[in-house]
Amino acid sequence: MSIYHGDTSGHVLLYCNTSIVKIDFGVHDSKNYAFMIDDQLFQLDVLKKSKNKFEYQLSNIEKSEIVPVDRITANHERSAKNIIFFGIGLITLLLAGILLHFFA
Repeated sequence: MSIYHGDTSGHVLLYCNTSIVKIDFGVHDSKNYAFMIDDQLFQLDVLKKSKNKFEYQLSNIEKSEIVPVDRITANHERSAKNIIFFGIGLITLLLAGILLHFFA
């Protein structure tokens, strides 16, 4: 189970392997999500601790157990790095296209 929670946008994306489980937009306060993975019912609690600081707790409702936090990945920093690399790649492609247009 992985979570993307945008720092400024507040958009939440829950995904398991390559499947999107939930999408929610503009989540800036505490919120709960219930969803199924295979035949198991889970609940994710997004808990606001302070401005732009959140804590995440995943529970298996049917087994009445909390999934250890280290198995949940919150991708704040990794997603920011991906956006930067995407931007650099896009600028490089645009510059190459302009150079090819004028010198071809």
